[in-house]
Amino acid sequence: MAEVQSNEQDSGKKGGKHKKVRAKKQSTHIDMTPMVDLAFLLLTFS
Repeated sequence: MAEVQSNEQDSGKKGGKHKKVRAKKQSTHIDMTPMVDLAFLLLTFS
């Protein structure tokens, strides 16, 4: 299955009123095993 991993850290506690808050980049990991299995089945039986 696909997983979404996120790192939770303290944000906005470093002081300063006018600091820009950026969205955190999240990395995704997609398991390709089922797609590869399906591709081999299609190649085998078609």
